Amino acid sequence: MSLEVHHDEHLGGRSLLDIFDKMSWKEWCQRVSHGLKQPRDTGEHKWAKTELTRRVLAPLAAILVPL
Repeated sequence: MSLEVHHDEHLGGRSLLDIFDKMSWKEWCQRVSHGLKQPRDTGEHKWAKTELTRRVLAPLAAILVPL
């Protein structure tokens, strides 16, 4: 099974994986903050909640739960 990467014209020929892999911590925090301020049914809000869980809460839970 291979992972297909699609390129879109509005992304300047770059894939979404390329864009998000190269996002700095400051940019990530700004995007998450902006996304959480959006209406709950938008993609930006859902992405921000997913990222917050994946990058912050999951590692924290992995440390605290076994204690």
